Amino acid sequence: MIPKASLKEFQHEFNQRTGDSIKKLVMAKIVETPAYVIKELGLEFPPGQNLLWGLLIFGQQDIHFFVHATESSLATMFRNATNGRPPQEQYLQISRKALCLLEPVQREPAILSPARLLPFLRGKPRMLKLQFHQQEKNYTLILEPVAGLEGITTLLPHYLGEFSSDSSGSAAAAPNAD
Repeated sequence: MIPKASLKEFQHEFNQRTGDSIKKLVMAKIVETPAYVIKELGLEFPPGQNLLWGLLIFGQQDIHFFVHATESSLATMFRNATNGRPPQEQYLQISRKALCLLEPVQREPAILSPARLLPFLRGKPRMLKLQFHQQEKNYTLILEPVAGLEGITTLLPHYLGEFSSDSSGSAAAAPNAD
């Protein structure tokens, strides 16, 4: 858990760096996203992994994903032994204007899973599908917040309400929370 003084310091620094203020901050991981997409967005998976942990920040204006430059002491020893480079801070800002879709999604169960045959066995969605337009391309990220989607789903209309008039779907009917 982050001490309150540190969280306030982070909020202040975040506001100074981005010009945005934090509405909700959750620990999340990017999953089920190809490495080339991560690279095109200026992010990087840790060596040997296909998921990326960071802070999913719902700002007053935009959505942000921030990866702090940390590693375990064991990883540090291996990196030093191989003359690898230390982890770098990573940051992705997704403008509200660039958002196309922001909705909870359910992970598809395995082919032989009882949940596939009996849909009522599935739990609540635990992932968030985020589609946006950036660098003249469309991107999709699947994010899995540590604590699930509790407290996040109520924020979704805030990000899509104002800009969804030209798109179809349930987000178009969402009120603007501004």
